[in-house]
Amino acid sequence: AQPCKPNPASPTLQAQPFAQPQFRGCAIRWAAWSSLGARGATSSHQQPPPATSGSHQQQPPAAATMAEHFVANLLSEGDEAWPGMHVPGSVRLPPTYVEGWHDRAAVERMKYSPLGGTGMVVSILGLGGSALGGCYGEVEEVAAVRSVHLALKSGVNYIDTAVWYGQGKSEELLGKALAGVPRQAYYIATKACRYETAVLEMFDFSAARTLRSVDESLARLGLAYVDVIQVHDPEFCDSVDQVATETMPALDEARRAGKARFVGVTGYPLGVQREILARTPVQVDTSLAYCHYALNDRTLLTDLLPLLEERGMGVVNASALGMGLLSEAGPPAWHPATEEVKAACRAAVDHCKAQGVNVSKLALHFSLHSCDRIPTCLVSTNVYEYMVMNIEAASATLTEAEEAAIAHMRDDIFAGLSSPTWEGEEVAKYRKKREKALQQAAQQAEAGASQG
Repeated sequence: AQPCKPNPASPTLQAQPFAQPQFRGCAIRWAAWSSLGARGATSSHQQPPPATSGSHQQQPPAAATMAEHFVANLLSEGDEAWPGMHVPGSVRLPPTYVEGWHDRAAVERMKYSPLGGTGMVVSILGLGGSALGGCYGEVEEVAAVRSVHLALKSGVNYIDTAVWYGQGKSEELLGKALAGVPRQAYYIATKACRYETAVLEMFDFSAARTLRSVDESLARLGLAYVDVIQVHDPEFCDSVDQVATETMPALDEARRAGKARFVGVTGYPLGVQREILARTPVQVDTSLAYCHYALNDRTLLTDLLPLLEERGMGVVNASALGMGLLSEAGPPAWHPATEEVKAACRAAVDHCKAQGVNVSKLALHFSLHSCDRIPTCLVSTNVYEYMVMNIEAASATLTEAEEAAIAHMRDDIFAGLSSPTWEGEEVAKYRKKREKALQQAAQQAEAGASQG
């Protein structure tokens, strides 16, 4: 069974007669060009925003400039863009390539695709910022900065971070790592609305706090603008309407002020993302979905991707290993997956061990290479050696034994799950903890009042 098939309702995909692997570059090029017409390269939020003081970084180029550069430089001399059309060129390089700074050979090995109608052309491997904030253990700053530099020089050009990752530590570390990197060499996305570890201070979806968060993130990153500003985990908000009519317009205000080029939505429950897109008056450009396109869960293909393609939005995939489910170490104790899902993932790990293959390598390869409709997959690490392996995975091929193991896991172990998701589990736990914290706060206030 094929894990990913083109969506016949997608106008972008219908315009790409390049299903064969040898025409992948042509499809990329044509999609980058055609997306300008689909979304309008002259829409106001795609133009360079006004200059912003307090940063050494240059202002963003228009989406049309980025895509035209890509169209002019992707194909090699003699390549056929589509039947009957010849487009001369010299190199197969993305618009983020900087001569003399990048490792050109590594960039040429990396695969690139358009991110929806944004004009951004992103690497198949994206750099997630959670590990840089210490979400998976202590961070050794020098090694982490080396890892970031290795990724970028090797052609990884999409970075995703958030204030939530280490309560600003990820953004601060990236600010140090990016200080000497040409701004043209990368796209960067960050998020607002999820902040502190204390349950009563964890979320704030108000417009005022959201706008302040954007400024704080830019200061930590040392940038005049980010490419994408996103709402972080909106499922934890008590009202989807607040996110749609207050938070998203605040992000749009930041975009119109020149602090971001595009607005995005994130979150685990795909239904919440659909609700926000249906209710908000804001043009939303990207969607980040995690744990929904992996060996154990491919619901992104059916539950959200068709809508994103219909709207011309870019999709960013994350968590190829299911937050540790598809690893020999296993998931952390707090992992919200159901026992059924955890048991199936343990069976997959055991099967890979028995076959002498590495389950994490196969899981990452699957998320990176099995669906051309998903342009990039975020992987996060602060360990240099792991970054080397991730970069190798972006262009690696598998053995017959590894291919067979993937097929068995996908078609036999995970196909029988009654539900691959754990939607609602985390939100329910959060609200229970919040209710308890509110009760404790009320009791403390009452005790203080009685003593006074």
